[in-house]
Amino acid sequence: MNRRSILGLAAAGALGPLALSRTAAAQAAWPARGSIRLVAQFPPGGLVDTISRLMAPIISQSLGQTVVVENRAGAGGVIGTDFVAKQPADGYTLLVSHASVHVFSAATMPILPFHPVNDFTHIGQMVEAANVLLVKADSPFRTLDQYIAAARTRPVRYGSSGIGSAPHLLGAMLTGTTCPIAGRRRRCRT
Repeated sequence: MNRRSILGLAAAGALGPLALSRTAAAQAAWPARGSIRLVAQFPPGGLVDTISRLMAPIISQSLGQTVVVENRAGAGGVIGTDFVAKQPADGYTLLVSHASVHVFSAATMPILPFHPVNDFTHIGQMVEAANVLLVKADSPFRTLDQYIAAARTRPVRYGSSGIGSAPHLLGAMLTGTTCPIAGRRRRCRT
């Protein structure tokens, strides 16, 4: 049984018993042992952890198998992602991820211990999340254009969830500040 069909079965399990019934006959030998690990490569409380914990019981019920969420945080998601990349491709260790590891880390880190495309098989999108820009109520900025105009003439501050994260890179792009790209510093495009 190949890795893609095993991971496809896991995705079908997340869609519910109806989706699972279509693939179960072809995959009758799986799952046959132990629990399934759903690795969240960020700390508890964040989006990846929350989605993992919401999906675990759905996958568990669909497959009739215990699904355990395991947080392996650190290095902007690289530690957990690397852990999953080094596990057997048997469908018992799954990764809940987002673009920060497979896109942003690949663009901002000179070396990764895994290949963000070749070492993984994408089995489905679970969530679509928007980024928002908020200011204090008494801020002089009322529109995005006002913020960008100010950022082009003077330093403005913004907060993010860490270097290389989507909020960091979006903030760097908006303000025209430097951002890390493939191990060297350069100005981000605005």
